[in-house]
Amino acid sequence: MLVHEVWEDDVSFVSTAHDGTHDPRRLAILLDLVSALAVAPAAHLLDRSYLAMFNEEERVLREHLLSLWRLLESGTLPEPVADAVREALARVGVPAGVSGTRRRRDTGRRDNEDRTALARLLRT
Repeated sequence: MLVHEVWEDDVSFVSTAHDGTHDPRRLAILLDLVSALAVAPAAHLLDRSYLAMFNEEERVLREHLLSLWRLLESGTLPEPVADAVREALARVGVPAGVSGTRRRRDTGRRDNEDRTALARLLRT
């Protein structure tokens, strides 16, 4: 199959079927989990396309977050402070066009939790 030939070294294919039957519900749950883990929980706050739906508090929060990102981009903060703030902000979301998203040290804790949750879902 062409899709397996193209992606075989990069993607592991798994079956969501149970005992040879098709189980679309499990596939839907898996895809929901993957999409939830793929984005920061509040990334929509930094996306201009959602502006019309924000209430006043969300608009104010958005402006504060963008101000902090602009401060990081200015390069005026000491590097250790900038790294800590950048890491905290990246968990909320990164605005489009921001180039200074490098993190000095990533503990990988969240990644391990995500992999564990995904493995647990696939075992059930």
